[in-house]
Amino acid sequence: QIAMVWKLVTMGEAMLRFAPLTKKPMDEEPHEFLRSIAGDELNVAVALARLGKSAEWVSVLPEGVLGDVIFNGAAAAGVNVTKVVRVGNGAELGTFTVLPEQATVHYQRRNSAFAKHNVETFDWKEVLASRDGKKPWLH
Repeated sequence: QIAMVWKLVTMGEAMLRFAPLTKKPMDEEPHEFLRSIAGDELNVAVALARLGKSAEWVSVLPEGVLGDVIFNGAAAAGVNVTKVVRVGNGAELGTFTVLPEQATVHYQRRNSAFAKHNVETFDWKEVLASRDGKKPWLH
């Protein structure tokens, strides 16, 4: 058996995804939506955690209930969220809505906490430091 000598660290924006439960055009009537957590890098970390592997996720989330949904969901899935930075000052959470009739999605992320962060938000020496003798790979 080959010893795992690396650890995966993912970095990226997570958003809330809204998908209508019907295929009716969005402008016809009020819709019910399925709300879920989305974000490629977080999805990779969750998949690894579910496979019993160690995975960390680095990101920026707003303080408040919507940021809590993402943060708590990632933690409940077994992802290490100790490097997730929480910010206030009117920061928002990015969202996207699936538009089936147009076969596309509509993003709202211009004012998201992640979109407004800068490289100094993170302690990169800490993010990329070896852990338990394992070198992190950044995704």
